[in-house]
Amino acid sequence: MMSPLQIAENIGYNTNDLNSILIYSILGVGCGAPVNFANIQEGE
Repeated sequence: MMSPLQIAENIGYNTNDLNSILIYSILGVGCGAPVNFANIQEGE
């Protein structure tokens, strides 16, 4: 079974970002991190 941290990483959350918050806050649920894949440009 995967940990909530592993699940969060698999759906797109940055490992460094995850390491900056309390491990108890990471539930391993959600819609992923779509902003990481949206190719957002400065000013958008």
